[in-house]
Amino acid sequence: MLDVCANCVAYGREAVLDASPSARSLAPQKEFEVVDGFGPIVLSAITRMGKAPDDYARTQFINADYLRQIIAGKRVPDEKTARKLEKALGITLVVESAAQGAAVAKAAKGSGEFTLADVAQIRKGKK
Repeated sequence: MLDVCANCVAYGREAVLDASPSARSLAPQKEFEVVDGFGPIVLSAITRMGKAPDDYARTQFINADYLRQIIAGKRVPDEKTARKLEKALGITLVVESAAQGAAVAKAAKGSGEFTLADVAQIRKGKK
């Protein structure tokens, strides 16, 4: 807040502070993990549909080489692809990570909102 004389007030305007939380919230980023053995799960779901992996990849707009690597277990699918496969195949691939679950459980005990202490690691030592 700035105090100005009556003459200078005409050159400025009153600042309005927004009480809503900012876009840069301190809430932790959602983390995900793909279940172990995801490759055979995806392959069996695709074959249950009666399709070849390459044909299925084309229908879902996924790169065929990328899907082959996922099925072979050489690559872990990103969250978007894993969610797409889950929805289309009716399987579960994505689970909440252990670190995310602990943060959610800790926040649930309190007010239900995340605070800086929930996401920061506090180091104790010399000041």
